[in-house]
Amino acid sequence: MTNRECISKLKRIWKKWTPILGLQQFDVVLHFAEGLDEEDPDLEGYVHVSWEYMRADVQFFPAKLRNKSEEYLNCVVVHEACHILLKELQDLKHCNCEIHMQHEERVATMLERAFIRAVK
Repeated sequence: MTNRECISKLKRIWKKWTPILGLQQFDVVLHFAEGLDEEDPDLEGYVHVSWEYMRADVQFFPAKLRNKSEEYLNCVVVHEACHILLKELQDLKHCNCEIHMQHEERVATMLERAFIRAVK
């Protein structure tokens, strides 16, 4: 599929999952990169969250995702959405950020898989 088709699918999938995950109270802005991430070309998406203000920016990389299945795109969307839900658990003053991010990635992956199974 083209990048444009991928973006359309990602938007549709995000809209589907927003009420399921309770994200409708967040102000979420979706962004779609033109190419791949320069620092990590394997990156499929990431989020920047201001949890205290319930705002999030979600960045997807359609060039990396455009040949993936619908099921895979659902998993990527839910995974990034889980980061929005988990971000406020970070207390950057009292943690090893690298270890904490590894833990958050694992928890986001486990939640993503649980949510996907729950709606099948």
